[in-house]
Amino acid sequence: MPMTNDMPMTTSDPRFMSIGEFAGLTGLTASALRFYADSGLLPPADIDGTSGYRRYAPAQVGRARLLRRLREIGTPLSAAAQILDAGPVEAAQLVDDHLRQLSDDTALARARGAGIVADLVGVRRGTPVSVCGPVLAAAVDQVLTATVDDRDHSILNTVRIESDCTTGTLTLVATDRVRMAIRTLAASAAGDTDWAATLLVDDLQAQLATIRLSRSSNRHPA
Repeated sequence: MPMTNDMPMTTSDPRFMSIGEFAGLTGLTASALRFYADSGLLPPADIDGTSGYRRYAPAQVGRARLLRRLREIGTPLSAAAQILDAGPVEAAQLVDDHLRQLSDDTALARARGAGIVADLVGVRRGTPVSVCGPVLAAAVDQVLTATVDDRDHSILNTVRIESDCTTGTLTLVATDRVRMAIRTLAASAAGDTDWAATLLVDDLQAQLATIRLSRSSNRHPA
C-alpha cells in the first residue's frame, strides 16, 4: 500500500475531497480523522495511488459528523462503532443507554467523592436525625431486595438514604428499575441538619451487624 500523505490539498475529482476540506465540513481535525481512519471507524474513501493523499467522499460527511457528536458526549470507540453501524431505532437506543450509564456513573462518583471530601476535611457539621439501630437494620434489609449487582449500571447496587430533620424522618430508597423499595423511619431523636447519600450495598452490608447492635444510629453519609 502506498504511503499516505496528509498535507493540505484540493482535488479536482468531484467524487472526493481532501482531508482538509473534509475536516472543514465535519468539524473534525485532520489528526482526529487520521486516528478514526486507523481505528477503522472512518477510513478514507480513497487513497491516491500516486500522491498517497487520503480522500473522502461527500457521502461520508454524515457519518463523520455523527461520530464527532458521539465523541463530544464521551461515547467510547466500541460503542460509537455500534451506533454508527446500527439502524436509526437501534442507534437511538444505544445512545440512550450510554447517557443512562453516564448518569449512573456520575451519581456514584458524586457519592464516593462526598465521602472522600468528608474524610479529608475530618469535620462533621451539625447533628442528623437518629433512629434505632435494629429498626434501621431491618429497613436496610428490606430495601436491599430491590438492588441488583449490575456491572454496567453500578447505581443499581446502591441505596439512597436521606435524613430530614424538619419531619424527623430517615428515608431509604433502592431500585433495580423493575421495582422500587422505599422505607421511611421515624426518628428517635431530632437533629439539626439534613443530609443525603448514595451508599454502596457492600458498604451497608458490612455495617449491618454493628447497626443491629446499636441502640441508635445517627450517621452522616460517608
